[in-house]
Amino acid sequence: RRTKLIRLDQSAAPMATGSALVEQEMERMKVDKRLWRLSSVNECFKVCGTYPKRWIVPVVRTSLEQDAFLCATAKFRSAHRLPVLSWYHSGWGVSLTRCSQPLVGLLTRRCDKDEAMLGAIQSANKESKSLAIIDCRPQINAYANRAKGAGFEFVENYHGCTVEFLGVPNIHSMRDSLFYLYHLSDCVVDDFELFRTKLESTGWLAYVKLLLESCEGITKLLSQHHRSVLVHCSDGWDRTAQVCSLVQLMADPHSRTFVGFLELIEKEWILLGHKFLDRCGLCLEGFWEANERSPIFLQFLDSVHQLIKHQPRAFEFTQDLLVVIMDEVYAGRFGTFLFNNEREREEHGAGEAPSLWMHLLAPEQKRALTNASYRREEGTLSVPARVCVWTGYFWRYAEPRGLSEEQREMLREGVELRSQPSMMPSLSGIYNKYVSVAAAEKMRIEADVALARENG
Repeated sequence: RRTKLIRLDQSAAPMATGSALVEQEMERMKVDKRLWRLSSVNECFKVCGTYPKRWIVPVVRTSLEQDAFLCATAKFRSAHRLPVLSWYHSGWGVSLTRCSQPLVGLLTRRCDKDEAMLGAIQSANKESKSLAIIDCRPQINAYANRAKGAGFEFVENYHGCTVEFLGVPNIHSMRDSLFYLYHLSDCVVDDFELFRTKLESTGWLAYVKLLLESCEGITKLLSQHHRSVLVHCSDGWDRTAQVCSLVQLMADPHSRTFVGFLELIEKEWILLGHKFLDRCGLCLEGFWEANERSPIFLQFLDSVHQLIKHQPRAFEFTQDLLVVIMDEVYAGRFGTFLFNNEREREEHGAGEAPSLWMHLLAPEQKRALTNASYRREEGTLSVPARVCVWTGYFWRYAEPRGLSEEQREMLREGVELRSQPSMMPSLSGIYNKYVSVAAAEKMRIEADVALARENG
């Protein structure tokens, strides 16, 4: 396939990538170096082939040397993707970490080193020693993975931890959902209510809403209850990347700046091994039929679009930046999104190709994609009550024919979902569950105190 060559504007401000970005993030977030450390044990990708060369991990009290401990711990996680730090708030003392599923299997295997690793993450929190483990999968899927030798954490073996399932369906469900949404963009609308029913039945809007509401709940756990959170799905490179990225956008104003957003994608998607080659199928045929294809990154950008539409002044960039990034993922004109992970990009020399980040940070390009009404907001973001069709992406070249201007505006402003895909759980919200647990715990403590006073 022929692609147009890019001549980079050399006046673009440099942006840290790779190991330099990991080091920069550790300083920017003011990570407590007594409790967390930067490890280079994966310098040659021998511990985990899909992780970057350097990670931030908790300091663990162990008789083993720290890096030897990491090597042993990695063996208990799918694809050796052990827990690493995604985000840290020095004021709250909380951390957001990510990994893959544990290899517990049907025999409920244990690993003392994995348990110690999660214990160290808990201990690093200044205010709460309770760790919330967020499994992005439907619970039935997590149980099914036990038959394959994997599964999820049993809280009896992880003292002070709770496990919550978000119920986000797998990559195949998302590909099917996009397939139906895609074919709706070129239809004739004779009956708007029927069209709206078909739009809802694709599941795409409901899945985006589920992601946003789940991430809002996690953000509240971090910001209001000051609980540290560990996120994983099966292998930790799809749903985990979506959740960790959206939580940081909601919780950290830096991620809502122009450069901060590019750094977020570099850190959570590129360095931590989202499989861009397999998921997007660049230069490969059969997107709809291939088992590994899925619009995971597109779904993330759609979720960001919903946040920008809801609170536009909170973002330094416009929705146009999202469209440009997604277009370049499929165009393959830059080395940024080539292959599946840092190891593959290094093996194939992708670093010699132009960087999309340098292109976007060139003064003229950045100016065109910057939000003139941006005002930095230090608080956390809320999510919209209704989600809308991303017409600026999905309907740029073709849109359903027969829609009135009023109907178009209704779809642009947001759809009140009247039904949910059959696999989707009730959206009661993980935050409300944790509030209920916290309230019950508070009542129990108050009862114990009252009884102690009564007994003198």
